[in-house]
Amino acid sequence: MKKPFIISLLIILSLLSSCDDLEQVVDADLPYVEKLIIQGQFGINSRNLSVSVTKSIPPLEEPTLDKVTITDAECKVYYKDKVINLIHQGESIYVSEDTLTIEEGVEYRLEVKWKDKFATASSTIPQMPELLSIKKEDSGRYGYDQYNYTFNFKSTEEGMLGF
Repeated sequence: MKKPFIISLLIILSLLSSCDDLEQVVDADLPYVEKLIIQGQFGINSRNLSVSVTKSIPPLEEPTLDKVTITDAECKVYYKDKVINLIHQGESIYVSEDTLTIEEGVEYRLEVKWKDKFATASSTIPQMPELLSIKKEDSGRYGYDQYNYTFNFKSTEEGMLGF
Protein backbone atom coordinates (compact mmCIF):
# COMPACT_ATOMS: atom_id res chain seq x y z
CA MET A 1 0.00 0.00 0.00
CA LYS A 2 2.85 2.37 0.82
CA LYS A 3 4.90 1.46 -2.24
CA PRO A 4 2.38 2.67 -4.93
CA PHE A 5 1.81 5.86 -2.93
CA ILE A 6 5.54 6.62 -2.72
CA ILE A 7 6.01 5.88 -6.43
CA SER A 8 3.08 8.17 -7.33
CA LEU A 9 4.48 10.90 -5.12
CA LEU A 10 7.92 10.64 -6.73
CA ILE A 11 6.42 10.84 -10.24
CA ILE A 12 4.40 13.93 -9.32
CA LEU A 13 7.42 15.62 -7.74
CA SER A 14 9.58 14.92 -10.78
CA LEU A 15 6.95 16.41 -13.07
CA LEU A 16 6.58 19.53 -10.92
CA SER A 17 10.31 20.07 -10.70
CA SER A 18 10.62 20.04 -14.50
CA CYS A 19 8.02 22.81 -15.00
CA ASP A 20 10.75 25.46 -14.93
CA ASP A 21 11.90 24.23 -18.34
CA LEU A 22 8.49 25.10 -19.80
CA GLU A 23 8.73 28.81 -18.96
CA GLN A 24 9.54 31.01 -21.94
CA VAL A 25 9.86 34.74 -22.38
CA VAL A 26 7.97 35.80 -25.49
CA ASP A 27 8.60 39.14 -27.13
CA ALA A 28 5.02 39.99 -28.06
CA ASP A 29 4.32 42.75 -30.52
CA LEU A 30 0.67 43.44 -29.70
CA PRO A 31 -1.29 45.85 -31.90
CA TYR A 32 -1.86 49.24 -30.32
CA VAL A 33 -3.72 52.39 -31.34
CA GLU A 34 -3.51 55.39 -29.03
CA LYS A 35 -6.98 56.57 -27.99
CA LEU A 36 -8.49 59.31 -25.87
CA ILE A 37 -10.10 58.29 -22.59
CA ILE A 38 -12.64 60.78 -21.29
CA GLN A 39 -14.39 60.47 -17.95
CA GLY A 40 -16.92 62.91 -16.58
CA GLN A 41 -20.44 63.37 -15.38
CA PHE A 42 -22.88 66.12 -14.63
CA GLY A 43 -26.46 66.36 -13.51
CA ILE A 44 -29.28 68.72 -12.71
CA ASN A 45 -27.51 70.00 -9.55
CA SER A 46 -24.12 70.49 -11.25
CA ARG A 47 -22.67 74.00 -11.45
CA ASN A 48 -19.46 73.24 -13.32
CA LEU A 49 -18.56 70.43 -15.64
CA SER A 50 -15.36 68.59 -14.86
CA VAL A 51 -13.85 65.92 -17.10
CA SER A 52 -10.70 63.86 -17.02
CA VAL A 53 -8.92 63.55 -20.39
CA THR A 54 -6.24 60.87 -20.61
CA LYS A 55 -4.78 58.61 -23.28
CA SER A 56 -4.35 54.88 -23.62
CA ILE A 57 -0.94 53.23 -23.42
CA PRO A 58 0.34 50.02 -25.02
CA PRO A 59 -0.98 46.84 -23.34
CA LEU A 60 2.31 45.65 -21.81
CA GLU A 61 3.59 49.08 -20.77
CA GLU A 62 3.68 49.91 -17.06
CA PRO A 63 0.97 52.56 -16.44
CA THR A 64 2.00 55.79 -14.74
CA LEU A 65 0.24 59.12 -14.40
CA ASP A 66 2.90 60.80 -16.55
CA LYS A 67 2.28 58.40 -19.44
CA VAL A 68 -1.49 58.94 -19.57
CA THR A 69 -1.79 62.62 -18.64
CA ILE A 70 -2.95 65.09 -21.30
CA THR A 71 -2.50 68.77 -20.48
CA ASP A 72 -3.08 70.41 -23.87
CA ALA A 73 -6.48 69.16 -25.05
CA GLU A 74 -9.13 71.51 -26.36
CA CYS A 75 -12.43 70.79 -24.57
CA LYS A 76 -15.75 72.53 -25.22
CA VAL A 77 -19.38 72.04 -24.21
CA TYR A 78 -22.12 73.13 -26.60
CA TYR A 79 -25.74 73.65 -25.56
CA LYS A 80 -28.53 75.82 -26.89
CA ASP A 81 -26.61 78.68 -28.54
CA LYS A 82 -23.77 78.66 -25.98
CA VAL A 83 -20.20 77.38 -26.03
CA ILE A 84 -18.33 76.82 -22.76
CA ASN A 85 -14.58 76.18 -22.73
CA LEU A 86 -13.10 73.72 -20.28
CA ILE A 87 -9.78 74.87 -18.85
CA HIS A 88 -6.94 72.56 -17.78
CA GLN A 89 -6.74 72.57 -13.96
CA GLY A 90 -3.97 70.05 -13.25
CA GLU A 91 -3.02 66.50 -14.12
CA SER A 92 -5.70 65.56 -16.66
CA ILE A 93 -8.63 67.53 -15.21
CA TYR A 94 -10.51 70.11 -17.27
CA VAL A 95 -13.20 72.32 -15.67
CA SER A 96 -15.73 74.66 -17.29
CA GLU A 97 -14.58 78.27 -17.01
CA ASP A 98 -18.16 79.52 -16.68
CA THR A 99 -21.05 78.19 -14.62
CA LEU A 100 -22.90 75.60 -16.63
CA THR A 101 -26.67 76.00 -16.45
CA ILE A 102 -28.16 72.49 -16.47
CA GLU A 103 -31.74 72.40 -17.71
CA GLU A 104 -34.26 69.62 -18.24
CA GLY A 105 -34.83 68.65 -21.86
CA VAL A 106 -31.66 70.38 -23.15
CA GLU A 107 -28.99 68.48 -25.10
CA TYR A 108 -25.36 69.02 -24.02
CA ARG A 109 -22.51 68.06 -26.35
CA LEU A 110 -18.88 67.65 -25.29
CA GLU A 111 -16.08 67.87 -27.86
CA VAL A 112 -12.46 67.03 -27.08
CA LYS A 113 -9.60 67.60 -29.55
CA TRP A 114 -6.02 66.54 -28.92
CA LYS A 115 -3.36 66.25 -31.61
CA ASP A 116 -5.06 64.27 -34.39
CA LYS A 117 -7.65 62.74 -32.02
CA PHE A 118 -11.26 63.90 -31.74
CA ALA A 119 -13.98 62.63 -29.40
CA THR A 120 -17.58 63.68 -28.82
CA ALA A 121 -20.31 62.79 -26.38
CA SER A 122 -23.81 64.09 -25.87
CA SER A 123 -26.48 63.83 -23.24
CA THR A 124 -29.95 65.19 -22.70
CA ILE A 125 -31.20 65.83 -19.19
CA PRO A 126 -34.58 64.07 -18.94
CA GLN A 127 -37.73 65.87 -17.83
CA MET A 128 -38.69 65.46 -14.18
CA PRO A 129 -41.23 62.62 -13.90
CA GLU A 130 -44.67 63.31 -12.47
CA LEU A 131 -45.14 61.92 -8.94
CA LEU A 132 -48.43 60.00 -8.89
CA SER A 133 -48.40 58.60 -5.36
CA ILE A 134 -46.36 57.73 -2.28
CA LYS A 135 -47.24 54.69 -0.19
CA LYS A 136 -45.88 54.30 3.35
CA GLU A 137 -45.90 50.89 5.03
CA ASP A 138 -44.90 50.17 8.62
CA SER A 139 -42.64 47.12 8.66
CA GLY A 140 -42.01 47.44 12.43
CA ARG A 141 -39.43 44.69 12.64
CA TYR A 142 -37.26 44.03 15.66
CA GLY A 143 -39.11 46.57 17.81
CA TYR A 144 -37.88 49.57 15.80
CA ASP A 145 -39.88 52.13 13.87
CA GLN A 146 -39.16 51.07 10.34
CA TYR A 147 -41.01 52.13 7.22
CA ASN A 148 -40.99 51.13 3.57
CA TYR A 149 -41.88 53.77 1.02
CA THR A 150 -43.15 53.05 -2.48
CA PHE A 151 -43.09 55.84 -5.05
CA ASN A 152 -45.17 55.74 -8.23
CA PHE A 153 -43.94 58.00 -11.04
CA LYS A 154 -45.14 58.74 -14.55
CA SER A 155 -42.64 59.74 -17.21
CA THR A 156 -43.40 63.00 -18.96
CA GLU A 157 -41.26 62.05 -21.96
CA GLU A 158 -42.27 59.88 -24.87
CA GLY A 159 -40.38 56.60 -25.01
CA MET A 160 -39.34 56.68 -21.35
CA LEU A 161 -40.46 53.87 -19.07
CA GLY A 162 -42.22 54.71 -15.84
CA PHE A 163 -40.82 53.80 -12.45
